[in-house]
Amino acid sequence: TIYCKNTKILSNRELQNVFQDPPTWNDSEFTKINKNALFSFVNKMNENGIKIIIFTTPLQKYYIESLSDIQKKEFNIILDELKSKYNVKIYHYELAYQNLDIWEDTSHVSYKDNIDIYNFDIVNMILKELNS
Repeated sequence: TIYCKNTKILSNRELQNVFQDPPTWNDSEFTKINKNALFSFVNKMNENGIKIIIFTTPLQKYYIESLSDIQKKEFNIILDELKSKYNVKIYHYELAYQNLDIWEDTSHVSYKDNIDIYNFDIVNMILKELNS
């Protein structure tokens, strides 16, 4: 049996109250190390014939709004590099659910029993990739 906590869904007001700005990406050396590790991992999988699919995690609108244009641009540049260098398929979910009432906090979809839209989308993505 897999146990998942049954969390509550926070209202907009509660989300605003618990929101904390995400960390800034001002340490270019740390960012470079993480990017290199990601590219090394994808390269190793590619060398071994293991198909890689990347999907971005959903984020709530307050979280998205707090990101700078530079952060968004840098994130998309990394994804574009992965896509072009390794022919990796990328599914974008970061904006897909931003306005829905499904959030445990601004960066986590609730585990509440009736919140399954994200799970269904991931299952459909996997099935699509298995059949392609």
